[in-house]
Amino acid sequence: MRNARGPAGVFEIVQLQHYYTHMDPNLHQKKGIEHLNKVLQYAPMVAANGKATVHLTYEDWHVVADTLFRMNTPREILPPAIKGFRLGQQHRSIELDTSALLISIEMF
Repeated sequence: MRNARGPAGVFEIVQLQHYYTHMDPNLHQKKGIEHLNKVLQYAPMVAANGKATVHLTYEDWHVVADTLFRMNTPREILPPAIKGFRLGQQHRSIELDTSALLISIEMF
């Protein structure tokens, strides 16, 4: 049995950290990222005064919410246009910050 504090233990921890920060997204995350890309493409068409509201189905909204808030999705695999994100309107919308727009994603 190896000492977890010795060099081998440190190497194993580094390998695990590398795995978790560089793993491929699962199908749920891929769908969430796909929805985010569609939102980013559509938002400029409905924007006014630097803001846009985009509606997703209940199921699609929750896939995006899971991807952003529940699945520890690495920031590097999210669309680069997203500068920040948060829940809004008492957790009934997802707000995305981009360099050009504040996008609110709501359910319909």
